[in-house]
Amino acid sequence: MKISRKLYGLVVCGGESRRMRADKSSLIYFEKQQRYHLYDMLYSGQNNLCSKAFISCKQIQLKTVSKEYNVLQDLAKFENIGPMAGLLTAFTSYPDHDFLVVGCDYPFVNEQVLKNFLEQIKGDSIAAAFYNEHGKYEPLLAWYSKEAGLILKKQFDTKEHSLQHFLIQNKAEKYIPADDIVMTSVDTPEEFMVAKELLSR
Repeated sequence: MKISRKLYGLVVCGGESRRMRADKSSLIYFEKQQRYHLYDMLYSGQNNLCSKAFISCKQIQLKTVSKEYNVLQDLAKFENIGPMAGLLTAFTSYPDHDFLVVGCDYPFVNEQVLKNFLEQIKGDSIAAAFYNEHGKYEPLLAWYSKEAGLILKKQFDTKEHSLQHFLIQNKAEKYIPADDIVMTSVDTPEEFMVAKELLSR
């Protein structure tokens, strides 16, 4: 798929992080907090994956995000519905743009992995997402077209808040990466330590 100038990046940080007992977006795997690391991956330097990027967060997180970064705070009407809130807020704010979405709890994702994803998906579906060995989409490692925004809003109106449901119902394109470690979600302090060790090798 040709990377569009209208492709915006969205770093999703809105999870409650109950099992981690800390804000997962503020964890440091590399040289800076994960939310900033991912933001810079999407939009930094001359080889931008996206023409603009945003950190998606809840109101309670807003004061902790550096003013150097573009932020999209979940709109009040979408609060407490899970990760769909960030995407609905993004499409409400920028309805004419596609979004490349990356969750903050995937530390093994890197720029090359995302480039491969964008280059290999056809982009003729309403959306495309990484697809794991359990037969499930990874909704927060995904590309959503601007058309997806309209359908997501209709789904929200029916009180269906699952992005997995959206991807299945709309037959989203499935992307299976060369190494499935990139789809490893880190959700506990123990998993964080293991990931840090693996990434330091």
